[in-house]
Amino acid sequence: FQQIMTNIIENSAKYSVKYLKTKIKTFYKDEKVFIEVSNTAIPISTKDCDKIFTKFARIDNPLTRKVQGSGLGLYITKNLTEKMNGEISVKSENIEPDLDEITFAISFPILTIEEQARIKCNQYL
Repeated sequence: FQQIMTNIIENSAKYSVKYLKTKIKTFYKDEKVFIEVSNTAIPISTKDCDKIFTKFARIDNPLTRKVQGSGLGLYITKNLTEKMNGEISVKSENIEPDLDEITFAISFPILTIEEQARIKCNQYL
């Protein structure tokens, strides 16, 4: 879990272009815990939102050309999230000309200790 949050927060800080803020919101609903990490950045197109979690994916825009990266952080984050039975997504909503609020939404099921142990045991079988 720590690696997931580190990757998402570092990404947010690295790619934020205005106000230099990362907002983190947590809540639970329908037997799930939700974490949303948002920043203000250059828009991400819908087609790029679909591929952003693939191996070596880097969006081509002026900001990403200035920031170094391998394109593995979000790929690793998605894989770790899914191994914990979670889900991750990204959305880009326009808030100003040429700026969007980028939000990564992560959710995990709320499980009892017994349910967590059962899942862990099944991973080793």
